[in-house]
Amino acid sequence: MEKNLKTNDEKVAEKYNEINFMQFPSKQQLDSSKKTFTILPHDDYELVISKIEPKTQQKYQKPDETEDVVNMTLEVQALRDGSEPFDIKGESAVDRKVFFTLRPNSLGYKQDGTPSKSRELLAYSTGQDIDSELGIENWEVLLGKTVYAEVGKKQNSKGEDKNIILRFLLPPKRTS
Repeated sequence: MEKNLKTNDEKVAEKYNEINFMQFPSKQQLDSSKKTFTILPHDDYELVISKIEPKTQQKYQKPDETEDVVNMTLEVQALRDGSEPFDIKGESAVDRKVFFTLRPNSLGYKQDGTPSKSRELLAYSTGQDIDSELGIENWEVLLGKTVYAEVGKKQNSKGEDKNIILRFLLPPKRTS
């Protein structure tokens, strides 16, 4: 018969460590499980608005000011001509996510007289005349709406390529 030589405090500490022990992955483990995506080639795409997140954030290059924005996730459905979309590696790009930040305070026109991207998205997704007064009940009415956009790429601050929406496009005319 073997005696248990551990004190009660040691037993409690051991049990506590078993229950509360936390382990976190290494940088190598995190890097290997990091989700990567392949860039979409520059083209015109059919997109569906799948997520809408209104929020207040710091204004770009003005850290002491905030602005209301609507972060949107759009999912690729097809190319604008209806054909299947592929990424730059030739893999299907259906349901690939593209992100856009709509700025309600920027629903006007740029200095060159062209509509802002936010105005294009709102008008084209709701079928409103882009040059008329625009209105919606709330941002959620845009969920599930189809829009068309020219998607390009640019480098982020880390030097990595990322897709961006260059402009929203009028829906293609349907022939009957």
